[in-house]
Amino acid sequence: MLVIRSSLLLTALLLISFIAMSQSPFNYDAAWKKVEAAFNQGKPKTAAEEVEKIYAQAKREKNEAQQVKAIVYKSQAIEQVEEDSQMKNIQAFEKEIKNASEPVKQILYSLTADLYKTYFDNQRWKIYDRSATNDTDPVNPETWSITDFTKRISDYYEKSLSNPTFLQKTQLDKYDPIITKGNMRHLRPTLYDLLAHKALDYWENDEAEITRPVYAFELRDFASLAASKIFIRHKFETRDSLSHTYKATTLYQDLIRFHLNDEKPDALIDVDVARVKFAYDKSVIPEKKQLYKEALEHIYIQYGKNEQAMQAGYHLALWWQEKAELYNPLTGTEEDRMAYSIALSYAEKVYKAFPKSEGGIAAKQLADAIKKPGIEIAVEKVNIISKPFRAKLS
Repeated sequence: MLVIRSSLLLTALLLISFIAMSQSPFNYDAAWKKVEAAFNQGKPKTAAEEVEKIYAQAKREKNEAQQVKAIVYKSQAIEQVEEDSQMKNIQAFEKEIKNASEPVKQILYSLTADLYKTYFDNQRWKIYDRSATNDTDPVNPETWSITDFTKRISDYYEKSLSNPTFLQKTQLDKYDPIITKGNMRHLRPTLYDLLAHKALDYWENDEAEITRPVYAFELRDFASLAASKIFIRHKFETRDSLSHTYKATTLYQDLIRFHLNDEKPDALIDVDVARVKFAYDKSVIPEKKQLYKEALEHIYIQYGKNEQAMQAGYHLALWWQEKAELYNPLTGTEEDRMAYSIALSYAEKVYKAFPKSEGGIAAKQLADAIKKPGIEIAVEKVNIISKPFRAKLS
């Protein structure tokens, strides 16, 4: 595997690995080794020349996977040898999108959205001083406002999910010979899953930098924290077309609906736990804390024998730990008094069930933290002269 030189390259390699590579007398492995050697020797121009040869060969053979890989590596060379490389890379990707076929087109839309986001992050200090005007040049990001960037990035992530039925049928298992297999394959079994979760990474972020309309979407629906079958049937409505929260909520519905009848529920549980956490974070309803607990309990009880459900169990332990930290012996209930014990019980059950799972490892750390002895001293902010100095030792 080539040395990864940027987050864009990492993302690209992860995605393009899932496109079948046709058999060819051209030795791509040997060609890429030359590229790697040139980069390692600090010769980006030589690397670019070798990448161009691979790209031309891939174009002749209509080997789309190698084409995309070459496009990404050309962008790495541009970053090292040319000024204004970010803008030139965006222009190059935009050009490739026009002639790409599915699913390369969707992948390129996702990668180009990443490029726009990186450009925005790097130029944020300039963009903050711009105002949205009618003089914006749609092909020149140097004239765009924050809203313009948000629209373009969001629009490209949406386009990366176009033709979802096709993407959902693009299974990844048959590409094992060319994939570096990690421990997440069963949670992202299709190209649709990969692209959808990349879009979610963007849409789950706050839109604090955007001027919000008076009718801004807010997650006020109890269904957002309901069981998955209720959640996917609920219709969320808004006039706020730019709302990231709305886009993420409806995409979670699509993902859960897609995996609801999977033979193995791993991907479903994973996305449902993520949905519940997201809804809890974004919801504005007063009852959300209790609804969050009930949603996690539903997942944990229903799929208690599945490793992925341990994430729900771990977050239940966290819920009880938070409740314990707020306990007041003068006003608390018996349940409040027992909250640490309940949190520890959940954490230990999760760890014992699947000690090597992500949830199990986190639960073990939480259990150790709860059981660790600690001392706390609280003193009065103001003390009266000649009176005892009041303090409380816990």
